[in-house]
Amino acid sequence: MSADPSLWSADHVRQWLEWAVKEYGLPEVDVSLFHSIDGKELCKMSKDDVQRLTSSYTADILLSHLHYLRE
Repeated sequence: MSADPSLWSADHVRQWLEWAVKEYGLPEVDVSLFHSIDGKELCKMSKDDVQRLTSSYTADILLSHLHYLRE
């Protein structure tokens, strides 16, 4: 898996989500809702976009980690 999230496949996004769920204890994430989202699409998503798929708290955690990875 590339270190650059914008190059991830949909499967890489799923793997990252599964890792984040375990790492940060985010039980309310339904990984299947992200099934068609690749890294390029994920990196374009706003907080509102992510909140449509999960809670506000979880969206903050995921987007914070994604921002960290993109630096």
